[in-house]
Amino acid sequence: MEWVILIALAVGLNVWFMLRNPMAGFWRTAARRPDAILERMRASDAWMVFEEGLPADFRASWPKDQWVGPFRLDLPRPPRRIMVLGRVNAYRESAARILAELDGREAAQ
Repeated sequence: MEWVILIALAVGLNVWFMLRNPMAGFWRTAARRPDAILERMRASDAWMVFEEGLPADFRASWPKDQWVGPFRLDLPRPPRRIMVLGRVNAYRESAARILAELDGREAAQ
């Protein structure tokens, strides 16, 4: 019985930390509006967008200490999967700007 309580507590804490992560809101918005997010990612130097999938040796050009990811962005029309890397010191700020811009447009409409 104690194991069940410990497992439930661990799962609950994991969900709580995930929901507090500021990037979680960005990726939820990206899932709902992938085209709008992708357009803004392409325009920012904080992101590296791979339209045709990751190259086999992508870590040689985009080292892990400078880039995080890869993140997956699924586009519905035409159905395809985009892979994205974020620049370590810039992707969170860029994500916040993108969300603010999209929220501003929604409020204006």
